[in-house]
Amino acid sequence: MFQKGSPLVEDVSREIARMRLDGTLGSLESKWFDNHLLVPARNSTMPQALKLNRFGGLFIISGVTSIFALIISVLYILREKMEVHNIISLLVGRNLMSTVKYLLFRNVMQK
Repeated sequence: MFQKGSPLVEDVSREIARMRLDGTLGSLESKWFDNHLLVPARNSTMPQALKLNRFGGLFIISGVTSIFALIISVLYILREKMEVHNIISLLVGRNLMSTVKYLLFRNVMQK
């Protein structure tokens, strides 16, 4: 707790030894560190155990959120596939120069 050679080490050690001898340290330890479990009275109601049906709302929220995320990801993947399909059809259907012009102007227009 203190640096080596500190003059406080001796004073603190002496006070701890004095507290141990007069019982103050023992009473502090029992006050702060002993477990004092309260025993409920016989007529009091015990807390109910958690059961699966108590988490119904949580399951509904997580299920709806998961389905929503799945729909968004499927739509994103379909959109990307359609974009690739359109580019391939342009490359096959037209000559190369008109396809390059279309792709260049399309990128400029989107920005």
